[in-house]
Amino acid sequence: MKNNEILEDIIKKVCQRMNIQLYDWQLKGRHNNQSLVVYITRKNGVTLDDCQKISQEIGDELDMRDIFESRYVLEVSSPGLNRNLKTPQHFIDALNELVKIKFLNDEQNIQIVKGVLKSANEDSISIKLDEEKNITIFYEQIKNAKAVFNWSSEFSKKNRKN
Repeated sequence: MKNNEILEDIIKKVCQRMNIQLYDWQLKGRHNNQSLVVYITRKNGVTLDDCQKISQEIGDELDMRDIFESRYVLEVSSPGLNRNLKTPQHFIDALNELVKIKFLNDEQNIQIVKGVLKSANEDSISIKLDEEKNITIFYEQIKNAKAVFNWSSEFSKKNRKN
């Protein structure tokens, strides 16, 4: 759809102009009840002020170009701690993080693994499952992937520092 290309172009240009990285975006809903959800990121984290500024800029651009035929909702946020991993860059940015991957294994069965993402390139990822076992998964095998934030691990780190 041409509108999706126009939307993506607007979102990318606004993010670039504001020195924010576009993580992902989605258009949800039907013609008269649509939501545009934009996920942004930045090396040192995204602030509420960042989200507000990006939202204002994207909203102004969309309204000026009259992209939507009726009312729409625009949401801008960070992708969150338990974020979806979709692109090779998402995986590269998540190195050494705990991940959960649902994929089609060599026997063509759905398998779910949880481990630390040790490497990522343009073709595949490698996950450390335990002390002795690593697994390599090609992107075309992946059905769903998420970074998984381990609250108990973070809590333990903070207690050790205090």
